[in-house]
Amino acid sequence: TDPRDTLKAWADAWSSRDVARYFRLYAKDFVAYDAQNKAEFIARRSSVMSLANSIELKVEPVSVSIRGNHATIRFWQNYTSPRFSSRVMKALELTNEGDGWKIRRERLVNFVPANAANA
Repeated sequence: TDPRDTLKAWADAWSSRDVARYFRLYAKDFVAYDAQNKAEFIARRSSVMSLANSIELKVEPVSVSIRGNHATIRFWQNYTSPRFSSRVMKALELTNEGDGWKIRRERLVNFVPANAANA
């Protein structure tokens, strides 16, 4: 499979607020950038998904590199919900666990607020 398929599935699961499908895309040894541990990361993301009446997440892949069972995909993420919107550059580090590409690490690369032009 192509790592971009995992990126699309991740964005679709987030947009549809399908928590179970979303977290199935994460590797067993996932390392969170915005939480102390995986359990805290899951709790935070689950809360965000459940509190938003709607979420629109669009991704624009920029680059994909594959080395054996590891891949990195950089992309623009456009996130919109009733309470928050942003455009950020992200990188997902993926590992092939035998049943497809799974997200091992998720990190911000650059941040540009969606409403920066109005500031």
